[in-house]
Amino acid sequence: MGRILSLLITIIGFSALNTSLIAQTNIYKGESTSGFDILYTWDGQHLYKGQSTYSSDILYTWDGEYIYKGQSTSCFDILYTWDGNYIYKGRSAYSFDILYTIDGAIPLPILTLFL
Repeated sequence: MGRILSLLITIIGFSALNTSLIAQTNIYKGESTSGFDILYTWDGQHLYKGQSTYSSDILYTWDGEYIYKGQSTSCFDILYTWDGNYIYKGRSAYSFDILYTIDGAIPLPILTLFL
């Protein structure tokens, strides 16, 4: 799984726990909070590249159950299925397609991908 998708899954996990992350959230490079160092923007449904919120800059879309490629919500563009405790590959809900298990309030197994 790519770092961007791992980041998205982490953000979604924290958004589910903390409603303040549902508002526009910027992800910066390093310890910076400068607008020049914004890597991604999250609006609660879309992950954009940089500071943009243009539809052409959407990297991933989340509808509460699925993570899609780009701004699509087509079943053909489903990358992952999210059910709260498990993240599955594609549109699957089979146990052999579980990529991650989230146990507890904070999705630490996913967060460790960034450490």
